Amino acid sequence: MAERMTAILDTAGIPFCGGGVMASRPDWRGSAETWRNRIEGWIRSPRPDNLLNVDIFFDAMPVHGTPSIGQALFEHAYELGRANPTFAKLLGERLASIPSALTMFGGFKSRDGRLDLKLHALFPVASAARLLSIRHGIRERSTRARIKGLIDRGVGSEADLSALLDAHGTCLTLILAQQSQDIAAGARPTTLVALGELSRRQRAELKAALDHLRHVHTLLRDLMFENSARTVVGDSPIG
Repeated sequence: MAERMTAILDTAGIPFCGGGVMASRPDWRGSAETWRNRIEGWIRSPRPDNLLNVDIFFDAMPVHGTPSIGQALFEHAYELGRANPTFAKLLGERLASIPSALTMFGGFKSRDGRLDLKLHALFPVASAARLLSIRHGIRERSTRARIKGLIDRGVGSEADLSALLDAHGTCLTLILAQQSQDIAAGARPTTLVALGELSRRQRAELKAALDHLRHVHTLLRDLMFENSARTVVGDSPIG
């Protein structure tokens, strides 16, 4: 079943994972006990491959059977991650290695006329939102819900986080539009956007979004431990 489902997703434009993070692989299947042991091992030994694995797990969602089993695993992972500052710090450092999509003079760093907006936009925003939700106990799975949760809790600047949401939305819209065009042309849909096919307005909006996303790592660093020691008594927060 897993092989069949991953093949369907690949055809629909969500390609096979190059790292093998798919239910068709034995390492991504198991009983509840197996999963608890995996998660604990990943967080106790934050090697690069373990960081990637547990990072992905935080987006898991039960879709069939007994949802409470999956939700219990999700809560367990959240508690372990939130209680381990070293794990959170190492996850955040991964974002610093993502190259900017813009040149020093504000041009696009494209390859063959296309720009990978998953690498340069969706991935850093999703990763930052995921990590901040772990640190601040926001039990959401979608990127937008996580960022809105931070805003609702008063973590960071509402203006900065709203701009992050806008940048994410701009890039996601361009990816979906490009995939529709590619499918109509009989081409394989990807997350690579053809810059030459964008209007002047779209290019300006994309450049503004990517320019804002240059600061995702700094934003993450600043908000990682903000309000982490705050306790709320009644309606009054005390440090």
